[in-house]
Amino acid sequence: MALVQALERHGHRILPTDTCPVETSSRLHPEPQAASATTSPGSPPWKEPR
Repeated sequence: MALVQALERHGHRILPTDTCPVETSSRLHPEPQAASATTSPGSPPWKEPR
């Protein structure tokens, strides 16, 4: 919500929609992710391998 509020304060328009759900967690400190064969050490888990 803070991101949306900051964008609105700076004049950006936000289009609310329920067609793209977002999954969130209430944890304050995420658990470390297990290593995966598709990611190299230090690379973000969302980045596609090249």
